[in-house]
Amino acid sequence: MRLIDTIRISTANLKINKLRSCLTILGVVIGVAAVIIICALGEGNRINILKEMERIGADLLWVNINSINKDSNSIITGFEEQDMRIILQLCSKIKAVSFDERLHSVPFKYLNQKAYFILKGINASYQKIHRLKLLKGRFISTMDEKIKAKVCVLEDSRHTKKIFGMSNPIGKEVLINQQSFRIVGVIEGKPNLSIGEEGIVYLPFPTFKKTGGIFPPQMIYAQADSSTFLKDASEQIKRVLMFRHKREGMEFIVHSLTETLQATQNLIKLATLVIGGIATISLIVGGIGIMNIMLVSVTERTKEIGIRLAVGAIKSDILWQFLIEAVVLSVTGGIIGIVIGGSIDYFVAPLFNVPIIIPL
Repeated sequence: MRLIDTIRISTANLKINKLRSCLTILGVVIGVAAVIIICALGEGNRINILKEMERIGADLLWVNINSINKDSNSIITGFEEQDMRIILQLCSKIKAVSFDERLHSVPFKYLNQKAYFILKGINASYQKIHRLKLLKGRFISTMDEKIKAKVCVLEDSRHTKKIFGMSNPIGKEVLINQQSFRIVGVIEGKPNLSIGEEGIVYLPFPTFKKTGGIFPPQMIYAQADSSTFLKDASEQIKRVLMFRHKREGMEFIVHSLTETLQATQNLIKLATLVIGGIATISLIVGGIGIMNIMLVSVTERTKEIGIRLAVGAIKSDILWQFLIEAVVLSVTGGIIGIVIGGSIDYFVAPLFNVPIIIPL
């Protein structure tokens, strides 16, 4: 029997059993679509994080308090402004230092519009260290810090757009934590990995402390002269801080963007593999479903097979018929799953602010 005749008989049998064929295809559709959606979102998040880290720069360092000597009588709870000044004076491989202390869910009000923002207390070096792109106005200045000016800089987030719409926010008076501030600048927004991510408002650090930031900073950012000096710069910062706080029994840990980038990539790959593996199980279940349906189909169609053998068909013709039916079901389910998975990614990815990247 010609192959074309076998294909025609196979497709005719699938049309006769429409409900069974559709349910079989559905298992493959769900499995393929789930794998595509998960892998695309994982890859999109990975690219987003890489772009953000590249934008920040490879010369970035940040310092955390690692531990406290419990036998010490004196314990500090965070960094002091004097720490930054001494790092700049004594660390030859460091060219800029900044705090980054924050408060979450701080009420922000303009006229009748209200939202909740992340409030960050920073200094003038913060823009240079993090390579923030200024869209309008100016950034926080050293004079703002000295006079504890009630000024703020907004991130261009969806919260900002919701409150101000198309109008220019520069110069407008807003209420932050029930205190009046004047907006002096707007910076480019960063991609957010969470739908509920808050917008960001930047204040001069001395002003931030008066606005509700009662706890001392737990982190210091530093910019090395070059990415080639990261190790030397890290050691200098550790030595200076440990000498300055030796009475408090403090220990410090310095992170670099390079090591964090590697760790982040590994974490995203692992998460994508684990979740993708779970989605792949549904694909395997769909494949087993096809195998099961074909087995049942053979049992149900014993008479048909006997008649075909009686009129001259050979075993290979019967085998090809059922293989073609299985292939048609699998390929149809795969194509529909690809279309549905890609379409869902197209609509879901913008909600997470991630690019649409479907790995081959």
